[in-house]
Amino acid sequence: MELLSIYYKKYKSTVGASDYVKWAQHMLDMDCHEIAKLASMTEPLNLFEVESMFERSMKATGQEEPREVDCVAYHLKGLHAKLLVPNVEAISIVKELYHCVITEDLFEEQMRWHEAREPVDYFEYDVTCNMTIEELSEEIITHARKLWRSKRTEV
Repeated sequence: MELLSIYYKKYKSTVGASDYVKWAQHMLDMDCHEIAKLASMTEPLNLFEVESMFERSMKATGQEEPREVDCVAYHLKGLHAKLLVPNVEAISIVKELYHCVITEDLFEEQMRWHEAREPVDYFEYDVTCNMTIEELSEEIITHARKLWRSKRTEV
């Protein structure tokens, strides 16, 4: 698990003790005693203890806490990247992405993703919709690819 992912979850109050352990396991190549201790933790995990170990690991490696805006951008880019290849979860990913841009008040990004989100609403709420899940997923992926190749935004 990447540091930006950990902090994104931390900023959103959704981080769990196992996320910190996964991060530490991912970082074992840094050859740091604090990270090794955190990576070796097993269930049941105490969130407060694990967070304390994470903070010590951050200090030991000299890493700084990333800005929230960088974490949000990383999260959005990760969701977008998942939509570049055929994905059975395309509908839920575009919903999460759209919810995130609304929550973060990223109007420009919201407008970019509205075109992909609108058919999802149509598919879910309009009984006259004759589109299949496969067709909807393909439409979402096509839109995501178009956005990926287009002019980049701040996010």
